[in-house]
Amino acid sequence: MATSTGKRKIAVLGGGPAAMAAVYGLTSKPNWRDEFEITVYQLGWRLGGKGASGRNADHGQRIEEHGLHIWGGFYWNSFRMMKACYDEYATIAAPDVTMRRIDDAFQPLSEFTWMERTDQGWSRWNVEFATNHEKPWEHDGRPPSLWESLETVLEWMLGKLEHAAMSALLDVEKLVHTVAGWIHDAAGVVERDVAALYRWVASGFEAHDAGPPHTSRGLIGEALRHVRSSAQPVAKGRETHARISAAVGIVKARLAAVSVPSGSDPTLRRLHAVLDLASTIIIGLLKDDIFTKGLEALDDFEYRDWLVSHGISESTLASPAVRSIYDYAFAFRDGDSAKPSLAAGRAINVLNRSSFHYRGSVSWRMNAGMGDTIFSPIYRVLRRRGVSFRFFHRVRKLRLTPDGNRIGAIEIGRQVDLRDPTAEYRPTFVVKGVESWPSQPFLDQIDPSQAEAIRRDSIDLESAWSPWNTTRETPITLELDRDFDDVVLGIPVGALRDICGELIEARPAWRAMVDGIATIPTQGIQLWLAPPNGRLGWDYRLPLAIGYAEDLGTYADMSHLLDKEIHVENGRGLSVAYLCGAYPDPSVIPPFTDHGWPERAQALAEQRVVRWLEQNAAAIFSPPGSHPPDPKSLVWRLIHDPKAPADSKRLNSQYVRINIDPTERYVLSIPGSQRVRMRADGSGFPNLFLAGDWVTTQINAGCVEAAVTAGLLASHAICGRPEEIIEPY
Repeated sequence: MATSTGKRKIAVLGGGPAAMAAVYGLTSKPNWRDEFEITVYQLGWRLGGKGASGRNADHGQRIEEHGLHIWGGFYWNSFRMMKACYDEYATIAAPDVTMRRIDDAFQPLSEFTWMERTDQGWSRWNVEFATNHEKPWEHDGRPPSLWESLETVLEWMLGKLEHAAMSALLDVEKLVHTVAGWIHDAAGVVERDVAALYRWVASGFEAHDAGPPHTSRGLIGEALRHVRSSAQPVAKGRETHARISAAVGIVKARLAAVSVPSGSDPTLRRLHAVLDLASTIIIGLLKDDIFTKGLEALDDFEYRDWLVSHGISESTLASPAVRSIYDYAFAFRDGDSAKPSLAAGRAINVLNRSSFHYRGSVSWRMNAGMGDTIFSPIYRVLRRRGVSFRFFHRVRKLRLTPDGNRIGAIEIGRQVDLRDPTAEYRPTFVVKGVESWPSQPFLDQIDPSQAEAIRRDSIDLESAWSPWNTTRETPITLELDRDFDDVVLGIPVGALRDICGELIEARPAWRAMVDGIATIPTQGIQLWLAPPNGRLGWDYRLPLAIGYAEDLGTYADMSHLLDKEIHVENGRGLSVAYLCGAYPDPSVIPPFTDHGWPERAQALAEQRVVRWLEQNAAAIFSPPGSHPPDPKSLVWRLIHDPKAPADSKRLNSQYVRINIDPTERYVLSIPGSQRVRMRADGSGFPNLFLAGDWVTTQINAGCVEAAVTAGLLASHAICGRPEEIIEPY
């Protein structure tokens, strides 16, 4: 139903990636304004949600993030949206903006380090992924199926088995003989080729003058191509599945029969772990008939428990090959590192996508803050298209119509009045050629008396615990048919229990969702260090390490951002370290009337960071094998702060953040939670559409791609645009 103007009025609640993707989809048609009037209502002064970032004017306009954000090479919908957005942004960006193309915004990241705890201490396990000439924003084909991914894994396993040390350890002669027999049956390879392959393996894979007629990977590839060309490769499949399972089972049996001690050759030990993991997953998928049922059939099982049920070794279970995905997904109930919890189907889905679905590079770094790189061009493009933005509008409640069937009203708190009531708030500015968001609102645009109170009392307009919410906000109510027809709910699920109370009471599915989807706080710290990263002993120019000590298990050198900041001597001789991880929930989360809670929580977090750095910094901030004379104080000597002594007081000049607000909490993929997620068009109320990483998609995990996909699905449900969404459900 349209309003008296003949246009449908759409109220978009929230300004994160899901909400912005929904608006982008709705406005992707040139004459969209003939159909809709769209208004975005956003808490505080900036867009971005959990991906918001700010520039701190008191510290040289340094970038301050909610955490570490690195995009996966499989973020197809997100990259395609940003490519189109940048193409449009380039035509309207201010003259002093230099980051105006998507190639300016991202750089590939194809290598990372797993941190491995051994009897000798922490060691660095470098992992490099192949690159290709593709770009994720140019992807226009269908994603590989799970079966095709299996084929890739099998070929990869055969390649790993050609490693001489692994060949001797696992008696690969017997393995390849069995595999060759399967190849012969499946692909019709002639006997003499199988025999030649067997002789080649028996000689340790050494080259001969004539050479083998095929490599093992070539033969397995021939067999797999034959299977792929079959009309119904999976339906055909019990016999095929059995052959694959038998061949991989030999690898599995040999792995189980040998022990690779912690202090042994690291290459051999690591090959053992990754082969054990791969073979366990393959056998588990085949035995559980997942190629017929789909990965969703595993989502009631915890990933580690499922691996154990299919025979993974204890050493592999404790290795970074398994542990790293928990750090990657912050997958710890209550934010407690002692409570790993990740649905098996989602874990394998993420592994599959990140390892085999990427384009160009396995990961991509942004060349500025996420707010700068993503939300500045989105904001500018949507504003130019005609979307209205209402910053400083905090959503309080969604109310139902008297019959309980539709959203009838939206209660909002207007947080501030603008100095010029006839103007819109101007949220961005340009720093070093990048359109950016400030870490605090531009007070000169706000009513002077309110601006003075915000400055004097250090008011955080993004905090649910702020006294401002009850003492200074102006309540306003948006009404159905007058102010809106449809609603896009882009607010994170962690805040919905308070905002959507009437919906939860009216629909059991809503109660199941808010009760069944778990969220946790996260933490991030940023350290500006005096030595450049080349002196910290890493093998890569900009290292990314995963699986390190709890509770800040992920470390990234982000020194490439220094030239986008204004620091002492423009950052020469400095490096920037980002660390992030899950953060433990308190036993009782204080009510929003406890206005002192954020300050107490921040003080506790900083105490924990001091302890963590003094206990753990040496392994990441000093070269491997070195023995710093005072590991406990090493980090304080490295932190760049000429005004403070070389002790924990230097942390005061760095950036420590805990994301404890309901809208900032990270969405977990715990076992059993997938079934309570709702579709973008499945709210149960015909004028309410859902957008967020808590909405049902093919990914169903907390990440930008899940959020953007959900937002595009919300747009499609409203207007049929975009027509193509890669892997919608």
